[in-house]
Amino acid sequence: MGRPVLERLEEWLAPAAFTVPAGQVYGPGGLWDAMIQANANGDPQNVITLTAGSVYELSVVYDFWFGPNGLPSVANNLTIQGNGATIARVTTVPLPDFRLFCVLGGPALGSQAAGALTLRNLTLTGGVAQGGSANTGGGGLGAGGAIFNAGTLTLDAVTVTGNVAQGGDGGNTAVAGFS
Repeated sequence: MGRPVLERLEEWLAPAAFTVPAGQVYGPGGLWDAMIQANANGDPQNVITLTAGSVYELSVVYDFWFGPNGLPSVANNLTIQGNGATIARVTTVPLPDFRLFCVLGGPALGSQAAGALTLRNLTLTGGVAQGGSANTGGGGLGAGGAIFNAGTLTLDAVTVTGNVAQGGDGGNTAVAGFS
């Protein structure tokens, strides 16, 4: 009788998992931090779990891919398990306009793969994407009040309410001698 043959088992990787405390957006362990880690870790599966029923209020612009965004732009595979939570742009005080999410893809990432975002059991509210005006560059696209998607986006039991995407006013941008 010969030696037993050992077969190599398939490698299985557990997804990178992040749990965000109730309402915590900023600082270590917050939603921003979890999204930054998910973008940088190279893991093909990242799961961020929000606290059931919590509200995560955004009050600061994180980046400016395709306009101002309240959360880090998604450049990897990311699933956010909302558990009935809400991600909201604060509307009780004057803030600059910004959308909630941006999913990067195509030429925005150069040679990198496009981002893929899956949102589950979540409410998104208060996002504002406002295009440029004649005084600031004229008629720019105001895309994605809640989410601007240039990659892959999957929504499962997601409520998108109270968000605005509005193009710029265009105005008269003619230069003297040209029309």
